[in-house]
This record gives sequence, structure tokens and C-alpha cells, in this order.
Amino acid sequence: MRSSFASIPLTQLAQRLTTEIHERGNLAEALLHIAEQARTLFTPDICILTAYHPVTGTFHYARALYAENQQRDSSPATPRAHILREETIAPSLSREVQEIQPEILYVSDLQAAPLYHSNYTQAEQIHSLISFALSNRPGHPPFAMLTLAFRELSQATSLEEELLKQFSRLATFVLQETWMLQRYREATHIGQVLNQEVISIDTLLPTLYPLLNNLLDARHALMLAIYQAPTHTRDLYGIDEGNAIREGDRPPSGASQYVLQTRRPVLVEHLSSQAQQLPFHIAPVHGTLPKESFIFVPLLLGEIPLGVLSVQHPQPYTYTHEDMAILQVLGNHILMAINNIRLYDSLTQLNEAGRLLTSQLHYPLREIIERIQIASGAKRVVLKPTLVGTTYDPTPPERLLSGEPSHILKHEPLVRDWQEQVTEHMTFHPHTLFEPTCSSTREPLLKRVRLPLVQEGIKSLAIVPLRVDVEAVGVLFIFYEQSQYFDRSQKLLIEGLAHFAAIAIRNAQTFNSLLQRRVRELEILQRIDKELNSTLDLEALLEALLHQALTYVPVEGACIMLYDRKKQTLEAKAAYGTHAVLKQPFKIPFSEGRGLTNWAIHYKRSVRVDNVHSDAPWSSLYINKVPDTNSELDIPLLNGEQAIGVLNFESTRIGAFHQEDQEFLETLAGQAVLAITKAQAYEREKRLANERQALYAISKELTSQLETKRVFALILDKALELMQNKSRTGCLMLYDREEQVLWMAAERGVLPDKKGREHSVNEGIVGQVARTRQLLNIDPSQPGWKEIYLRYIQDTRSELAVPMLVNGELKGVLNIESPEEQAFDESDERLLQGLADLAIVALRNAELYQEAEKEKQHFALLYRASRELGELNDISQLEQGYQIVFQLAEHYSQSYVELCRYDEHADALQRLRFSAPGILHEHGPISTAERHYQSILKHHEKIIIGKQAYTSTSQPEPRDGQAMLLLPIRFDRRLYGTLALVHREAGHFGKTDIEFYDSLAQQLGSTIYRLEASQARLESEQRARAAEEVSLIGQSAFELTHRLGNDLGLVETYISSIKRRLDYHHMRDEIIESKLDKTEKSVRTVLDLSTELKEVITDPGPGAADEKISISPSTLLENAILQSHIPAHIEVHQDIAPDVNQAHVREALVHDILRNLINNAIEAMQRQPAGRLSLRAYNQKDKVAIQVRDNGKGIEPHIKNKVFSLFYSTKGSSGFGLWSARRNALRQNGYLWFEDNPDGPGVTFTLLLPKE
Repeated sequence: MRSSFASIPLTQLAQRLTTEIHERGNLAEALLHIAEQARTLFTPDICILTAYHPVTGTFHYARALYAENQQRDSSPATPRAHILREETIAPSLSREVQEIQPEILYVSDLQAAPLYHSNYTQAEQIHSLISFALSNRPGHPPFAMLTLAFRELSQATSLEEELLKQFSRLATFVLQETWMLQRYREATHIGQVLNQEVISIDTLLPTLYPLLNNLLDARHALMLAIYQAPTHTRDLYGIDEGNAIREGDRPPSGASQYVLQTRRPVLVEHLSSQAQQLPFHIAPVHGTLPKESFIFVPLLLGEIPLGVLSVQHPQPYTYTHEDMAILQVLGNHILMAINNIRLYDSLTQLNEAGRLLTSQLHYPLREIIERIQIASGAKRVVLKPTLVGTTYDPTPPERLLSGEPSHILKHEPLVRDWQEQVTEHMTFHPHTLFEPTCSSTREPLLKRVRLPLVQEGIKSLAIVPLRVDVEAVGVLFIFYEQSQYFDRSQKLLIEGLAHFAAIAIRNAQTFNSLLQRRVRELEILQRIDKELNSTLDLEALLEALLHQALTYVPVEGACIMLYDRKKQTLEAKAAYGTHAVLKQPFKIPFSEGRGLTNWAIHYKRSVRVDNVHSDAPWSSLYINKVPDTNSELDIPLLNGEQAIGVLNFESTRIGAFHQEDQEFLETLAGQAVLAITKAQAYEREKRLANERQALYAISKELTSQLETKRVFALILDKALELMQNKSRTGCLMLYDREEQVLWMAAERGVLPDKKGREHSVNEGIVGQVARTRQLLNIDPSQPGWKEIYLRYIQDTRSELAVPMLVNGELKGVLNIESPEEQAFDESDERLLQGLADLAIVALRNAELYQEAEKEKQHFALLYRASRELGELNDISQLEQGYQIVFQLAEHYSQSYVELCRYDEHADALQRLRFSAPGILHEHGPISTAERHYQSILKHHEKIIIGKQAYTSTSQPEPRDGQAMLLLPIRFDRRLYGTLALVHREAGHFGKTDIEFYDSLAQQLGSTIYRLEASQARLESEQRARAAEEVSLIGQSAFELTHRLGNDLGLVETYISSIKRRLDYHHMRDEIIESKLDKTEKSVRTVLDLSTELKEVITDPGPGAADEKISISPSTLLENAILQSHIPAHIEVHQDIAPDVNQAHVREALVHDILRNLINNAIEAMQRQPAGRLSLRAYNQKDKVAIQVRDNGKGIEPHIKNKVFSLFYSTKGSSGFGLWSARRNALRQNGYLWFEDNPDGPGVTFTLLLPKE
């Protein structure tokens, strides 16, 4: 064995085993810690720990700890111990180690002892073993078995054997201490569970039984005997071999009786061998099997036994004194649970008895005695009332005083006389007497009757004085035939029963006087009810109510005040006496928090004050309006949980009001509430009828108006009229759904700088109403409202705003304001809401009428525009069309009007007509940076706006409170321009207006389209004629070249013949030769020209026979630039529109055209110091336009019509270039023309080509 133990002192080893455990009281942790220490100290190849259940002794788990250099997995996540199965250690090895404990088993060679081999030891190639049990309980299963396994043959020396024994003893001590600590913790946990979950004795044992598995062995039997002191019996609850046991109402016997008497626990280790020596016998329990081991533990509350707890086992020597100590600890927790259950049961009994005893004023004393006897479990009960002259029980007084049916029989006179003396004594010297043993009592009050009580079999008694507050109402005597301990719960029950009995007696005494008083009150209430039902007028009703109340409670001054919830005030509605003059017009602000009437309303409780000037805390709340007042009684008028007013009674006498007065007035208050609510309902219906009549009259007047502005003003005026001088200011705000704003359609009393304003629905009180669609009646000066209030009206303290809705859709808000606080009530809210509904109908009628009128006028104007525009037949008349539309829009709208034309080449708008010169820019393009015009150019959709800022340097965008309409002039998805209208009033342009101006713009667009189509037809005809002219010119040129070729083709031959003839005759004449050379040269020039012209006419040119292809204009321009020689002083600028389409052309022909145009432009800029060649491509209708622009000297006006003529050239060339270029453009269904640059010198040639 490779042990390092010898080098470690014993004290150090003990310290390592006891102090280095992470969690004390954790048996599993302690076992693993001991195994790790054994592995470290004795360095086996494997340290095997086999753990057993400390209670049942069954196998629990096994772990294997490998030497550090033999870990199977060296990663940080490798556990320090591997879980093994039970059969890792041979069963024979386990049995022998347990039999020889605390000795150590050494197996130096497993091959020689194959019985100790197992599959695991063979797989691990183990050759030697050392195994010992960790336990100090001989005959009991160990906590665990520790096996040190070696792969090499190992023989322990005597020193090593002694060291192992020392380690075993120290480890066993640690485990024993840990096990005890764990058991104490487990017992505490079980106690917590019992006291939290158990609510009755019946559920105590079923809850406890499964919790004992880790504490002690209670598998076979667990018994709990509950002692009932009043009857000297025990109730047995048990679980035996899994079966429930229940026995009740039996006297204690056997071991239970012995333990209850001695109050000491008992351990029986082996009943068969100890039975003769025991001072008791084990009483058999029906349904249980014989047992050999027992523990009995008394459950003691102080010195009072509550029961016995027992565990039992069929095997001897199962339990130890340690188990008995643990069971005693557990018994203390069970004792607390039983005591809590008993207290709860006593309180339940007390509550039930008290409920029955106090539930009625008229409760017979005989039934009181019977209830106390049942609840206390006593043999006899005697009740001696001290109140005389009461008639609360029909039983004759002498029988009640005797305490029947439970009076003493044999010594009745003596005992009755004694009861009278005790009753008299207790009246003046009240104290509760509990006597557990009458036979040996030394109590002076019991001295006379000690012997009679013993002779009657009374062993314990209780005497309780009956008192209500400080008033004595009787004495209660309770007699028991069994000795009582009078524990806490029993005393609590008896004293509680006595308390309820006293209340029942006191209630019975007051019943008679209460009955008489109620009869008188009922008569008064009947008279009041009769008068209340005779009228529905609220003021008359309150006067009658107050008059009748004063017949029962006479005072110097009284009033009835009603609570105005909206105004938060109490207002006197009826008053009497000297206070009437002061109280009648008096209002008490509820928000001030002072006043006794305010307190009664706020807390919904009556207030009775004997002295309003000195009684605290009422003196600080009292409002001194009448100096003579000394006492006050205020009764709240409660309608359910809602206070609607208060009855106020005041007197100059101190303490003038009593409890009876308060109770009567509280009853009267309930009756008054019914009458008041009925009268208020009548007045409300009457007021509603008047409101409906007023609204009906207003509706007739509103619906007769058909002009919207007049309707707006009339609605607001009628709203202010309905408020009955509560308000003279307000406004009608209409809602623009598209712009999400409210604009002021009518106003009264609005601050001058706020008139005509509009604001967002997210602003102001009116905006809040618009968003929520809910009425608001508020004080805008209060927190929460003043932060969002828009100050349109001076000094507003009340604001009532009502939404105007049609099927839930917001149309506007009707708003009135007042400088008075809480000026508007529910009636005003209903009136204004009704008026808002009427206003919607009136507005709709007026809108429909105006729309019909507008549609009629629109139709006439559109017809006129259509007729006048239809008379235009030429594109030159387009300006007349613009003027027609502009004049119609300006005259009809009475607004600012602007008419713009769209320039496709510049992708911009040009202003043609506008109202009020000087407001906007002078004539010129409108920048597309303006977002509304950008939207028009992009989407061709109309725009209706009205909130953006308007300045003299911007586009016609409206000021705050104005409206703007921006319409595209379009036809067939093509934009021709815009029509803009601006009006000073927001919302000016209605639906029919927008449709009219849109139709007018579309008529102009269709007219422009018609004129452009007519112009296009003319241009097409012109191009056809030009093509025909080119064809005729070509034919004539072909005939000319043919004749020239025929006629002049022989001139060169003739000249050659003449020259040869002159040579032949040797004639030399320089003049003749010179003339012949010039003649030959001129003829050659003519013939070459004829040949070239013939080739041009007969040859279609390069690419003429090619198929058409789709090609981007940028590619065409780039190729043309590459084939041209551009001098250094000329700058090339390209502007290719991003959305330009591809051209569908013959590429070679277009290259020839562009090369010709670029070369001409270069030649035109030869003398310019800084030439600029601009190449542009863009879409133009159904064509692709390519422009070649220069800044040269330009083309003289007198030769512009000759530029595309055949043979015409300004630079001495053949004159074929531009003629051929236009010819090639026409051959591709295109066109070529030029125009002077509008902004400087030079010419722009435009080539139109078909789109893809």
C-alpha cells in the first residue's frame, strides 16, 4: 500500500475530516469528502464508496474515485467521482465487511479470494482490496462502506492497519455528527411543513407519515394519541403496515397512560425480553400486527399533556436513544401543530356560539345555557343574571335564577345560596376563577361548597363574571366531572363564551326599550312617508321632510343640504329656525376639506358632536357660521355608496343629541334618499322634456338655413342661448380629415389675434375631444388641463366641448367657455350634445344644397369652357386656351390662380398666367425643388394642402389658415402643366370644387392634346412632302448625272486626240495646251461630281440594308465622338436623361448622321477660343431625341431654308452632308431639324428617332 498517512499528525487528519466539509449536516457531502481524503491519504488506484440509506439500511448509491493520474477524462468538466451500480462490489464482500464491523477486511490477492471479485474489479484489473464500514452502530447497517482498490498486489503492514483503524474511527465520528445534524434539520423542516399545511387532526398523520423516510424508520407503525382533558379520553390516529388506524373516546391505557402520567419518554428495544420488567403493558390496538421495538414520546405543553407520539417496528433493537431524542424534537413540532389546531377549533366553536348568541336581540336564557354547555363540554352550567325588571324571556324569573336545566340537586339550597353570594361578590370584585381540583382547593370562594361539590362528583369548575364594558350582567358557573388542566385554549373558549353570553343578556335587556322607541319612530316615519309621497316637487318635499324630523328631534336650527358633485359644493335646499336666513343661500366648497357636513359627506358617516368649540378633532373642522351653536348632528344621505347630501341639525345646548336621535335620523335619511331621488328623477324628466322642446324649436330654425356660414354662426349662437347666461363665448371648430386639423368656422368672444385660427388635433382641449370622440366638461386652469389649454378666450374657468359625430366619424367640435367655476352641469352637457347632433344635420343639409348649386354652376361653366376650347383648331391658338381656363378659374374661385406649362425638354414648369402680380416670381421656370410641384411632376396626381407657410418668395403655398389646390393638366398619362388655386380660408375648396377645377384642367389637357395631334399630323405631312422632294431631287439628279456622263465622257478623249495631233505636227502652243488642261480638269471635276452624286442616289449607304436594333443613345453618342477628331479647345458636355429609352434604328445610318452633325459643329467652332459641344439625349413623346449643340457663329437667317438642300454648302463642299443626314433620318421614320440657341450664339440640331 502506498500510504502517505504516516506523515500527517492525527490532529491534522481530524481537522481535515471535520472542518473542510463545505456543507455541514449534509451526509452525502460528508461521505464524498471522507472518500476523497482516503484517496488522497492512502493513494489507491480506485477508492469505491458504497452508501446505504441511514434509516432503512438499503443500498443508496455508489461512487468510484480514481487516482488523479488515472482520471478517464482530464477535462475541467470531469466530475471528481463516477456514479456506479450496486453490483460493482461483490455481495459477499459487502456482507462480510458489515458482519465484522468495525474491523477492516484486507484482501491482498483477489485471485486467491474469487468470492470477493466482481465484474467491476475484474474490468478495472484490481488485485488487492482493503474494505471497512463507516458506522458506530453494531447490528445496524453502516452509513457507507469504503473500499480501497489496488491494481498491484499490496500487503498492509501492522502500522498501516492501525492507521486505517484510526481513519475509520475518525470518519465514523464525523458521519455520526453529520447524521445527527441532518436529522435535526429534517425534523425542523417537517415541523414547518406541519404548521403551514395541516389544518385538522385528521390530516396531521397522513401529512407526517411520508416525511419521516429520511428521519427514522416509521415504515411499519406510526401512532398518535390525542388526549381529551374534559372527558379524560384519548383519540388514536395511526398507520400500521400502510393501513390507517382510528380509535376514539377511549380512556388512556398501557404505555400511553404511563407516558401521560409520568410525562417521560419510553424506549422499548426488545419487547419479548423486556416485557416482565416494564411498569406497564403494551395495550393491543385492533387491526395492528405485533411489534418488538417501540418509542413513546409525550406531547407536553408546559406541564399539560396533549397526547403521545409513537413509532414501532417488528424487529428488535431497531431504535436507539438517539432515535428517541430525534422523535422528541419532532414531537415538539407536532405539539405546536396540535396546539394551533386546538386553538383554531376553539376559536371556531367560540365564533359559532357567539354568532348564535349575538345574532338576535331576543335570545332566551335557557338556550344560552345549552349553547355554553355544548361548546365547553361541561357536565353542568349555571347562569346567574344580575339584571332585574327585564322581560326578555317568557320563563318565570325563579326558574331562570336557578340555572335550570343544569342546577345542583342534592345540596340545592346551599349551592343556590352560595351562587348568590358569589354573584354579588363578582359584581364588585370581578375576576375569573379556574379551579382544576375542587377536592384540594384553597380558594376562599369555594371553601363553603368544597365538600358538596366533591360529593356531587365535581372535580373541576370555572366561575366567570359576565360584563359588558363596565356593567355587570351576571355570573357563569361551569362544572366538570373530570379533572381539567384548563390550558390556554380551554380558558380562551370559556372566557369567550362568557363574553358572548354577557352580550346576549345585555341585548335582551335593551330589547324592550328599543322596541318601544321603534314603535314611536315608526309612527313618525309613516307620517313622513305619507307626506313625501304626496308631492314630486323637490323643494316642497325637503321642507316637509325637515318639518317632520323636527317633531322627533327638536332643535333651534336645521337644514337639508344637497351635494353638487360637479361643482364640489354643498348647497342648502331647506332650512328651519334662526339658522334659515344664514343657511338658505349658503354653499360650502367641498374642496376646502373643512366643515362637519363636508366630513360626513366625504367619509359617509354620521357626526355627533357635544361641543363643536372644544371637542377634538371636530373643533378644528367646525365652520362657525352661527355663534350660538354648541352641538351639532350631521347625517349623510347615502344612495348606495354615493353621498347625495346631508341632514344638518344644530343646537345651542351642549350635548343636545343622543344615540337614539342619530339612529332615528339615519333611518329618516334612508327614507329621504328614496324620496329625493324620485323627485330628482321627476325634475330630470321634466327638464329633459323642456330640453327636447327647445332643441326641436332650434332644429326647425337650423334646417331652414341653407348657407353654411350662416349655419355655423347660428349653431354657436343657439348653443350660447341654451346655456342661460352661463356663457357668452365659444367657437365652432370643423375637422379637416385629410389635413388632421381643426379650423375655426364660427366664434364669439375669441381674442382678436386668435380669430380664424386652426390647430392640430393633438393640441388643446378641443383637440383632446376630437381625438377621443368624448365630451369634456372641465376647468382648464386645473393641473392636467392647463398644460394643454389653448388660450383663445380670456379668463376661462369652465370649458364644455362636445364632438360632432356622424356614425362615429368626426365632423367638428362645439366648444363653449365661461369665466365661472363649474359653470356647466349635466343638463348643459345633454343640451350641447343634442345641439351638436342637430348641427350635423343642418350642416349636411346646407352642404347638400350648396353642392347642388355648385354642381349646377359647374356644369354651365364646364359647358362654356368645352364650347370655347372646341373652337380652337391650331396650335398657334393654344395661348387662347390657357386664357379661357385661367379666366374661368379666377372669376369663379375668387382666389389666387396660377397656370403653368410643363417643358419636357427642361423637365420644369413655366408660369404662364397668375393673379396678383408681384406676389410671386416674375415669369420664369418654377423650381422642381418645391415638394408639391415635384410630386405633380412625378405622380401626375392632384394635391390639396392648407398648412404650409406662404411667403412672397416661394410658390403659392398657403399661410396658416388658408387652403391650396394644385391640379395637373394632363391627358392620356401625359403632363402638360399645372393649375394652382389658393384661398385665404381653410377648407374653402369642397369636394365639388375640386371635381370642377379638376375637370377644367382635364378639358385644357384634352384640348392641348388635340391641337398637338393636329400639329403632328401637319408635321407628318410636311415630312412626307420633304421625303417626296428628296426622292424627286434624287431622280432628277440621276438623270442629270447620266446625261453628263454621256455628253462629257468623250471630252477627255477629244482632248487627248487633239494633243496627239499637235504632237504629230510638232506644234507647240502653251496657251492652247493650258486651255486644254483646264478644260480637261473642269470636265473631270464635273464627271467626278456626277459619279459621286450617282453613287449617293443609287447606293443606300452603309448599314442601309442592316436590321434595326435597340441601342442606347449614350452608346450612339460615344461611338460618334470616338470617330470624330475633336480639337483641344472644344469641351464636350453630355447630358443623358436617366430614364431615356433605347432607340430602335439602323446603327450605321445613325452613326453617319451624328458624325456629320458633330463634324459640322466642330467646323463652326474653329475660330472660337473656347468651344462647347453639348450632346443631350432624352425622351420626347414616342421618340428619342438626340441634340447636338455648338456655340459657333450660327447660321445666317437668309440661308436657313437652304441648309438641307442638295448641293448647297457654305464651305465649298458638295452639299450632300445635311441633305443625306435628313434623308437617312426620314428613312428610319425619324426627323432632323435645327434651331438657334435661345440663350446665346450657336445652333442646336435635334434628331428624332423611334423608341424601342
